[in-house]
Amino acid sequence: MAHESAQAPELVASVIIPVYNKEDYLEACFASLLEQTISRDALEVIFIDDGSSDGSLGILEDFAAGHSWARVIAKENGGVSSARNAGIKAAKGKYLFFLDPDDSFGAETLENVSRFFDSCYDEVDLVTYPIIPMKNDKPQGMHFRYDILRGTGVYDLTEGRNVLICQTTMNVCVKNKFEDNVLFDFKPENGVEIHEDEKYSTDILLNKMKIGFCREAQYYWIKNSDSVTNNYMKPYYLYENTLGLFEYYFDRYPNAVPRYIQALLLNDIGWKMNAHIFLPVHLKGDDYDAAIERLARLLDRVDDDLIMTHPNVRTYHRYFILRTKRRGHLDAMIGNKVLALANGDELIYANDSVEMLVLRIVAREGRLLLVGCLKSPFFYDFQGSVEFRAKRRAKDPERAVRYEPIELEDSSRSYNGEKVKVNRFLGFRYECELGESETITFELFLDGMQIPLDWLCWGRSESAYALHNTRIVGQWRIFVNDESDFLSIKYLEDKKEKEKAEKQLNAQIPRWKTRVDRYLVRRQRNKKERKGQRIWIYVDSIGKTDNAWLQFLHDSQADDGVSRYYVSHEAALEGKVGPYGKVITFGSRKHKMLFCNADKLICSDTGFKSFSPMPLKGFRSFTDFFNAELVYTQHGVLWAHMPWFYSYDQILFDKEVISTEFERDNLVKNYGFREGDLIPSGMPRYDFIDAHQPPKNRILFCPSWRSYLIGPLTMEGREPLEGKFLASDYFQEINGFLSDPRLAEMLERNDFYLDFKLHPLFKVYEGLFTLDGSRIQVAPAHVSEADYAMAITDYSSYSFDFVYLKRALAYFIPDADLFFGGINHYSELDIDLNEAFGPFVKSADAMLDVLEEFFANGAIPLSLYRERMEGFFYHYDTNNRERLQNALYRPE
Repeated sequence: MAHESAQAPELVASVIIPVYNKEDYLEACFASLLEQTISRDALEVIFIDDGSSDGSLGILEDFAAGHSWARVIAKENGGVSSARNAGIKAAKGKYLFFLDPDDSFGAETLENVSRFFDSCYDEVDLVTYPIIPMKNDKPQGMHFRYDILRGTGVYDLTEGRNVLICQTTMNVCVKNKFEDNVLFDFKPENGVEIHEDEKYSTDILLNKMKIGFCREAQYYWIKNSDSVTNNYMKPYYLYENTLGLFEYYFDRYPNAVPRYIQALLLNDIGWKMNAHIFLPVHLKGDDYDAAIERLARLLDRVDDDLIMTHPNVRTYHRYFILRTKRRGHLDAMIGNKVLALANGDELIYANDSVEMLVLRIVAREGRLLLVGCLKSPFFYDFQGSVEFRAKRRAKDPERAVRYEPIELEDSSRSYNGEKVKVNRFLGFRYECELGESETITFELFLDGMQIPLDWLCWGRSESAYALHNTRIVGQWRIFVNDESDFLSIKYLEDKKEKEKAEKQLNAQIPRWKTRVDRYLVRRQRNKKERKGQRIWIYVDSIGKTDNAWLQFLHDSQADDGVSRYYVSHEAALEGKVGPYGKVITFGSRKHKMLFCNADKLICSDTGFKSFSPMPLKGFRSFTDFFNAELVYTQHGVLWAHMPWFYSYDQILFDKEVISTEFERDNLVKNYGFREGDLIPSGMPRYDFIDAHQPPKNRILFCPSWRSYLIGPLTMEGREPLEGKFLASDYFQEINGFLSDPRLAEMLERNDFYLDFKLHPLFKVYEGLFTLDGSRIQVAPAHVSEADYAMAITDYSSYSFDFVYLKRALAYFIPDADLFFGGINHYSELDIDLNEAFGPFVKSADAMLDVLEEFFANGAIPLSLYRERMEGFFYHYDTNNRERLQNALYRPE
C-alpha cells in the first residue's frame, strides 16, 4: 500500500483531546478511552490543557502518570483550534482522531475506523462515523446525512444525494501527514471560533471529493451545560462568520461552485434558521440590507433545485431563500384553482389548496371562538384581493344559509422561527353565538376564485384549547371534522339527549398513568354543573409567588360562590388565605381533576408547564373537558419587542391584565390583541407598592442578567463563566462605576446610600464587585421599591416599578452594542430608550454625570421625565386586585 508519508508510524491511532476547565467531565472521558478495544501498543492519547483555571491539568497529569499511552501538553489559553493544532503537531499515530472531553467514543470506534481506513487508504483522506446526540443519557435524532450514509464504504461527494452529506462535526478520522497536515486555521474577523470544525473537514475533503464512512463506530455527543460556544450562537457572532467562511470557499471557484459546497451553505442556513439564529437582526436599516445583499451574492451561485430540496431547510424557509436570491418577490399566479409561484421561467410551487391552521377552538358562555391562520407560501407574493368568510348552514333545511365576512391580518406566525418576518401568514379570529344545530365551513377567495382549505387543528399539541374532535359544552355538542373541513354544532334538546352524547364519549375511557381517568373527571364535572359550582385556579411560575398568589389572597376572602384554589410549586407562601380558598399541590391528583374542570386559570406565566399538571402527552386524553378561560397577569410592564413570542396567537391566553395605556396601544398595534382581550385593572402586585410613600436617601442599582455571560440552564442551575464575565464591558463598566471615588464622594456629600442588587441568576458573581461597604452595599434580599429616590437599571421591565413611583430613573447599559445586536432574546424595545423615563448612558463616567445631575436637581426626576411619568399608569390606588376580581367575576 502506497502511503503519502515517507515516515511509517509505529502507532495506529492518535486521539487529540483539547481541555479547558472540564474537570467535571474527565472521569467519564477516561472511562470511554479505557473501554477501547484497540491495542494499547497501537494507541496514543494526547490531552492538551489549554490554560485551565480549574483542576483539569492535575487530573490529566495523574491519569497520564498511570497510563503510558496517554500524555499531557500544557499551554497558555489560545482557544480550541490552537489546542487541537498543538495535538496534531505532536501526534505520532497513523490516524488522527478528535474527541471533546465531555463526549465519548463507542468501545470499538478506534479499532473499527482504523481498520476500515486501511482498506481505502488511497481513496480517501477522511473517514467519518455516526455522531449520536445525547441528552439526559438518551439518544436524540440524528443528522439527515445518515439517510445517505447507510452502509460502510466510500462515497463520492460529486454524485447524486452524496452532495448532501455535509460533514461539519469532529466525528472524523484523518491521515496523519505530519509536516503536511491540514491545521485548524479559520480566523474570523470577530475572533470567535465558530465553524472551525466545518472548515477543517472541508479543507481535507476538497482534495479528493470523497469521504469514507464506517458504520461500526460511534461518537456520543453529550449535550451538556458548557459551552462557552453556546453563548456565541447568536447572529451577532454567527452571521459574519458564516458568510466569511463561504465567501472563502466560493471565491476558490471562478466558475461553478461544487454542489457539495453549495449544500454546506444551505445546511448552515437551514439549521440556524430553525434555531432562530441566522438572520442579521443585530443590524438595522442600510446595514441590514447590505448584509442580506452579501448573502444574496452567495445564493446567486447556488442551484435553485438544491434550495428547494435540501433536507435541512424548512419548506417555508426555502421560499425566503429564493426571494433573497432573487432580491424581491417571486411571481404569483392563479389559474384553474391552482396557486403557483414561479422563479422566472421555472415553476417552483403549485397547490390547489391553502392550509387553515386552527390554533384554538373555544366554546364558552354560549359563544364559539376560532383562532388560527391561513398558511401558504403564495401569500407573500400575492398582490390581489383576499376574501375570507364563514358559511353557516342550519340543520333545518328551511333556514337560509348565512355568510359572515372574517377580517384577516398578518399573523405573528409569519416570523416562522426568526425575528423578522420571513413569510406572510394571514391570521383570523371568528366568533359567533351558539344556538341552533348547524354546520360551519370556511371559504377563501383569491381574486374572486374560491380556493379549498385544508384544516389542521394544531391546538391538540400546541395549546390548552386542544380538542379530541368532540366535546360537550353546556347544551352543545361540537364536532370538528378536520378531514372534511367543517365544524358541526348540535344543540342537545334535553337532558336525555345530553346523557346519550356523553355516554358515546365514555365508550372508551383512556386511563393515564397517574390514575386520573375520564370517568372520574366527568363525574366531577356533572356534580359541579348540578350544584352550579365554579372553579378558579391560580398559579405562578415554578418556584415563585407572584401576581396569581397576591390575587388569590384577595379573592379567597370573597363569599361569591366560586371555589378558589392556589396551586403551589413548593415556593414559600406568605400571607393569610381567606376562608373561601384552598392551597393545593402542583401536579397532585386533585390538581389534575380540578384543572380539567376549571372555569378560569389565573396565571402569571404563559408557559404550559407552569400551569398544566400534565405533560401534553397526558393532557391530550382530557382536552375535551378543559374549557377554562386563561388570564395572564404578567409580572411587569412588557416593553421588550417580541411579537414572535408574546402575540395573541402565540401565548393563546384569553385575557391579559394591563396597567398602562401604553400596553393597551402596544398590544393592539404590535401583538394582535383586541381591546376586549385586555383587562385594565392594574397588576395585583402594584397594590403593595405605595406610590404615596416619600423616598429615603437611597439609590437602587439593579442591572439585569445577560445570557451570554453565564452558562446554559441545567438541572443544577447555571454554570458561572467567571473569566468571560470579568473581561466583559458589563462587569468592567459597572464595577468601575461602583468603585469610582467620585461616587463615594457624591454619596457622602449628599448623605445618600446605594444598594447594589444583582439579578438572582448573577448572584454567583456578587463577590467580584468592589463595594466600599459604608455607603455602597449589597441590597437586602427583599427590597421595598418605595424606599428609593432613584433606580439605576437597564432594559429590565423592573424599571416600570419606579415609573409607577415617579422616582428618578437612569438606564445604564455598558454593553448596549451587544444588546441592540440581539445578544438576548430581543434587540429592541417598544419604547425607544431616548424617549423613556430617564437618561440612557453606556459608561461609568456618563453614569456618574447623571448622578451629579440628579443631586443637583434635588434628588427628584428632571421635569422632562417627570412629565412622561405623570399619568402613565391607569391607577395609583391599592384597588387593582378588587378591579381584577370584578372584571373576572360575572354573576350566574
